[in-house]
Amino acid sequence: MHLYFDKGSSVGRRGQRFSAVVTPQSQSGPLAFASNVLWHAVNLIIGYGIALLTSIIIARGLGPHRTGIVSYLTWLTDTGSMLGGLGYVRAVERFVAEKQGEKRPHLLPPIVRYCLGAIFRLSLISGVAGSALAWWSLSRSGDWVAGYAPVILLLVLVGGLWIGIQAVTRGLYDFRSLALAVIGRATGGALIWYLLIRLQAEIIWFFLVALLLTGLCAAWLASKTGTTVMVKNATPIDKALRDRVRKYARRVSLVIVADTIVWQRSELFFLSRYSDPSSMAFFSIAAGFSMLVARLPQSLTAVIFPVFSRRMGEGRESEARHLYEMCTRWVFAISLLLGSAALAFAECLIRILYTNQFADVVPLLRILVVAAIIAPLGSPAASYLYSTDKERFYLVLAPFSVTVNVALAWLLCSRWGASGAAWANMVSQSLVTIVALAYLWIWEGMKLPVSDFARIAVVAAAYFVVCRLIAPWGLMGILGGAILAAVYFALLLALGVFREELRQIRH
Repeated sequence: MHLYFDKGSSVGRRGQRFSAVVTPQSQSGPLAFASNVLWHAVNLIIGYGIALLTSIIIARGLGPHRTGIVSYLTWLTDTGSMLGGLGYVRAVERFVAEKQGEKRPHLLPPIVRYCLGAIFRLSLISGVAGSALAWWSLSRSGDWVAGYAPVILLLVLVGGLWIGIQAVTRGLYDFRSLALAVIGRATGGALIWYLLIRLQAEIIWFFLVALLLTGLCAAWLASKTGTTVMVKNATPIDKALRDRVRKYARRVSLVIVADTIVWQRSELFFLSRYSDPSSMAFFSIAAGFSMLVARLPQSLTAVIFPVFSRRMGEGRESEARHLYEMCTRWVFAISLLLGSAALAFAECLIRILYTNQFADVVPLLRILVVAAIIAPLGSPAASYLYSTDKERFYLVLAPFSVTVNVALAWLLCSRWGASGAAWANMVSQSLVTIVALAYLWIWEGMKLPVSDFARIAVVAAAYFVVCRLIAPWGLMGILGGAILAAVYFALLLALGVFREELRQIRH
């Protein structure tokens, strides 16, 4: 999306009026939707592929103990950034998309400035808390370095703004710029980790350079999408609109906290108390792999949230319901494909990528992949509810999900270490997803395409059996599994799973 200011109006500062030139990319039609799905999929595949490469570089270069320390500090900064934005990250994405659907682009700058300001202040508080938690967790084992505190604070602060700017970009429906920024940050991070490991640098230097890189990528993305211009030229937000944004953000904040605890490897905190850094490394690597399995099908969800919001702004709720059913079908098909491959090739992948030194990752990965298959189905449900002001369901679900996750992590990590963490993660994520799907089915009438799910499950089972048979072939087996993925989708097409999508393409 390209943004400009018209002079000679009283709406903006210095006599400037905000307007928007909406390019085809920012529209919500079928071609734009497909384009943004593609860009977001590229973002996830390349971004998480580079993240996987980075984890391999770290694990091979630092060994299990130091990898565990890096994993824990990374989790702290990432979690702090997510908690720093609270509901304002979701709010800025939702209201930017909604006001575009309502053809009221002059409201975007006040919304963006207000939300990013709130994110900055909350991230500052979160950064202080993260620094204190890092000291409390690592000082006991003797792995604490005094310089970690200010670095963690700044990383959380900059990371919170980075997440907020990404949300603005999604609301503007500019997934191309978002993909370029995320991929650039991931690529730069991988190169920096490799160079610093070769130089045998201290761990703190890795995070200092990551801070600089995140800041540069955030500044570029803000400039590219016009976020910088909007913030500089925004008028004060209207009181009624501010109250609506604030009310929405506050409602969503509890859900964000619950989601962060349940979905963002919070088990690492309990492992830091009841286990050693090596266990944290094994669990983090397994969680990273399972996250890669889950994130690709969720690429659809990130794209449809602004579409849902626009449909609601345009009064087209029936189309949003149809989009929900289509999205769950694709999410389930992709999740089962990737999950089956991960289960079949887990041992082979870990041995080749990380060496036998990290063999303990394999059983953890197989547990977590189960959640990676089920959990993505909850993302379309969340997008629909958030975009229709029905997120109150998650306010009720949040205390339940947090209680289950924390209780399981505490009980299982203290007894079984990393294996307990994996089971706690898998059970809590799967349970939350199943409850959300049941709510939508029973109370909202959003039924799942069960017959299509059954066909997908049968084909996925056959795919898993074949992959399991060729797994001993090593790299050739993995290549064979990738080729068989085309056969998997061909069988689904032959069985009529995607008949509705084909009908739309024909017409």
